[in-house]
Amino acid sequence: MAAIRKINVVNRTLLVIVAFLMCVGCQMDKRFSQLQTGMTKAQVLKIVGKRPTGDKTQDGTEILQWETGSHYAKFKNGRLIDYGTE
Repeated sequence: MAAIRKINVVNRTLLVIVAFLMCVGCQMDKRFSQLQTGMTKAQVLKIVGKRPTGDKTQDGTEILQWETGSHYAKFKNGRLIDYGTE
């Protein structure tokens, strides 16, 4: 009987974690839908509201990445040129 209760607690915990992660991903999608090409990096960061988890430069293009949903934003000359999810 105790083993069954323990399994139920684990299942509920996993369900809560999965639901939380899905909500976080949805929030990022909502925020990214507000972006527009031509925005500055500061404007993008203000809208997204989370620090990027990755930052690299490739061929003169700065690429910011966020782990949640694999979102990215690309900047050239300080302006947003592309964004989305991978």
